[in-house]
Amino acid sequence: VDSTNGIVEVVARIWVPSSNRSRVDIHAYDNPVGEFSHRGFHVSFLADGSVVYYREQVNPVPALRIEADAWQEVSIRADLRKRCFDLTVGGKTARDLPFAHDDARRLRCLGIGPNSSNATLYVDALRVSVTPDPG
Repeated sequence: VDSTNGIVEVVARIWVPSSNRSRVDIHAYDNPVGEFSHRGFHVSFLADGSVVYYREQVNPVPALRIEADAWQEVSIRADLRKRCFDLTVGGKTARDLPFAHDDARRLRCLGIGPNSSNATLYVDALRVSVTPDPG
């Protein structure tokens, strides 16, 4: 399904180990796999409970916390027309967070995993849905 100007929702249960020394990410791009120039949303979770998103720099989301060493549901609802997303962690939501780059018009590649070799992310019950542009 073409996600141009539509809605993309990503829902997953994740486990962030307290032993992580680096962040773990959920991010999406308007690029083929292996290209990274047109980033849509980019969310990171740290073992200390911090939740951040990327736009020109790392930006904290103080209203949200991830619990280390526990399964938690994370939901991202990306609005491609507005180029922003809602992020829900542990039942709390931060709304209208901006995309990393304004040139993302659709999402073609989704990445979920560690940001470096000194972190681990466990993922369960992953669901991705696309609602096309209603026109």
